[in-house]
Amino acid sequence: MSIQFVGRDFSPEFQGMIELSGKTGPRAVPPETYTLSNYIYRKSLRLTFVNPGDASLPPSFTLTVSGEQATLETEGKILVGRFSWES
Repeated sequence: MSIQFVGRDFSPEFQGMIELSGKTGPRAVPPETYTLSNYIYRKSLRLTFVNPGDASLPPSFTLTVSGEQATLETEGKILVGRFSWES
């Protein structure tokens, strides 16, 4: 799964949409399905996505980012990776 923050203005607040790419390709996530908190551009964020029962979207997850360190928790698994703050 790929998570992308799409928009023109990310600082000081995120103003855009979140797009998830999975088995069915990229898809904009409805704003009512996620919460973005602890957002400090280029420093940290916490994204909690709750799947509303849509099989074309990935399972519910929480993404926590600190700098470039990313942790994704989903379906009882914890995955560690890298987050890019490219603009």
